Amino acid sequence: MSEFIIESALLTHGLKSITNNRLKDIWDKAWPVAWLDEGQICVGGIELFCKFRDRAAEYRRINYFNFDQAIAQKQSGALTASGTMRICEIMGIPVAVTCGIGGLVQGQQLEQCNDLRALSQSGVSMVATSFKDMFDFEYTVKQAKLADITVCTREQRLQAGYLFDGMEENSSNFPISDLVMEKTLYLNPIPPEKRIRDLGILKKAIVYGKEQEREGNYFHPGVNAKIDELTAGMSSDIQLESLIQNIEWTQRLQKG
Repeated sequence: MSEFIIESALLTHGLKSITNNRLKDIWDKAWPVAWLDEGQICVGGIELFCKFRDRAAEYRRINYFNFDQAIAQKQSGALTASGTMRICEIMGIPVAVTCGIGGLVQGQQLEQCNDLRALSQSGVSMVATSFKDMFDFEYTVKQAKLADITVCTREQRLQAGYLFDGMEENSSNFPISDLVMEKTLYLNPIPPEKRIRDLGILKKAIVYGKEQEREGNYFHPGVNAKIDELTAGMSSDIQLESLIQNIEWTQRLQKG
C-alpha cells in the first residue's frame, strides 16, 4: 500500500488544458488519487480516476470539515488537500500530497483556511507547492507556526508566491527535512524561472474568480481556469509538473 494519497480537486477542476490521455501517459500507476463517489471513498489509480473526472466537472469540492456530511448525504466530489487528509486519517496514511494550497491575508485567523486548520488538528502531514498567490506568504507561515504546525522546505530560503514571479523573497529560514514527521507542512515551491511573469494575469483572474463566486461557483477553480485561458494552457502545465515533483519528493521523504 502507498504511504501517501494525492488530492483530486486540482486534477478535477484546476487543470483545464490537461486531457485524460495526457494524465494517463505521464502518471505512475502506483500513485493513488482520492475522491468521493456517491458517498463512497475511492482511492485508485489514474485510469479509474479519469472515469470519475469525465463526469465530475460540476461536482463539489470536499474538504476536511464537510467530509463527514458528504459521506452521510452520499455526495460525489473532488477532495481538496484538507479533504484528502481526512481520508488519510481513516486509512492510516501519514501524508496527503497536493499542489497550491489555501493561505491567509493580513488580519485573517487560522480558522479561515481549511488546509491550515486541518493541519492544526490532524496528525497527517501535507506536501504542497506553496500558498496560492493571492495570500500573504509570511503572515500565513507565522500563523501556521503559532498553531504548532511545523513548516519545512527543500531549500532554507525560498521565494514567496505560487504560480507567479515577481513576489518578494521570503526573509525567513526554514528547516530542511529528509523524513516524514507528524503535523508538518512540506513546501516545494515552483522555481522563479518557471513561473508566470505577468502579474496582470493574476489580477484579471482574481476579478473573474470573484465574479464566479458571486454566481454561486467556486472561486479557486474560476481563477485557475482564467489563468489557463490567459496563458494558453501554460499554467496547467506548470501546476501538473509541480504536483508530480511533490509526489516524487514525498516518495524520497518516506524512504528517509
